[in-house]
Amino acid sequence: MIFKTFFEKFKMEQQNKYGKITLFEKTRIIGARAEQLANNSKPLVEIGNLKDPISIALKEYNEGRIPIIIHRVYNGKEIEISFK
Repeated sequence: MIFKTFFEKFKMEQQNKYGKITLFEKTRIIGARAEQLANNSKPLVEIGNLKDPISIALKEYNEGRIPIIIHRVYNGKEIEISFK
């Protein structure tokens, strides 16, 4: 299998190792980033004609540009998923 970008390879490794990101986690990540953008944070991607903070945050998420760490606990063991 050929990967187009490093992020796609990293994302596949994370999904295989820890499972997929849940819908709740995705929503929380995008919502938190949209709030930061609404409070005049600098966008991490080229926004073009996008004005809505949620649209910009979704674009950042889809391009893998949001720096975030997800902490999960499985059977008493803490697991970190890092998207940097």
